[in-house]
Amino acid sequence: MLFRSKIEELPYITALTNGSLPLQSYVGQLRAMAVIHGTLEHELAQQQLPGLTNLFLSRPSRLAHLRADLAVFEGQHLPDCLAALEQARLIAEQIRRYRLEQPELLLAVLYVFEGTTLGNTVHLPDLTRCFGAELAASCSRYYNGYGEQTHGYWQEFSSIMNCRLLVADSAAGLVQACLQLFDHLLLLFGALYPD
Repeated sequence: MLFRSKIEELPYITALTNGSLPLQSYVGQLRAMAVIHGTLEHELAQQQLPGLTNLFLSRPSRLAHLRADLAVFEGQHLPDCLAALEQARLIAEQIRRYRLEQPELLLAVLYVFEGTTLGNTVHLPDLTRCFGAELAASCSRYYNGYGEQTHGYWQEFSSIMNCRLLVADSAAGLVQACLQLFDHLLLLFGALYPD
C-alpha cells in the first residue's frame, strides 16, 4: 500500500493521469519493462517454484504484450531513457541473482509484477487521454494485463502465494526483496518523467 501511494505521487503517474505524459516517456516505460519481463520469464523457465512457475508460464506472456506494444513505435526513432534502462538492468541482474542464489525470492518479483496487472488497468483510460483512442488501443496490451481474466488470475496467484507463506519461514526476506524492487521502480519511473 505504501509503494502504491508513493508511485501514484510520482510526476510520471501525475502526467499520465492528467493526460500530459509525453509519448517518449511511455515508450521508455515499455522498453524498461521489456528488459525486466524478458529476464523474469527466462529465469522462471530455468527454476521450478512449485505451484507458481507453471502457473506463471501458462499465462499470456507479458513480454509478448510489451513487444507488440513497442512494435507500434518502430521507425519513430524515439530516444531511449538511459537512466530508466539502467534501473531495468539492475532489476534484471537482481532477478538473475535470485534465481541462482535465493530462488524463493523470485516470489517477491512475481508478487510485484503480478500486482501491476491490477494497477495498470486503472490507467487504461489515461492512455487514451494522453495519446488518443486509436494509438492507445494499439499500444496498451501491457497495461491491459490479462484482460478480463486479470482479477481472476490475481486471486489464483495470491492464493497460492499465501499458502506458500504459511509454510515457509521466508516472509521477512520476501518483504525485503519487494521493498528493494519498489525502490528501483521508483527510480525508474522518476527517470522516465523527472520533476
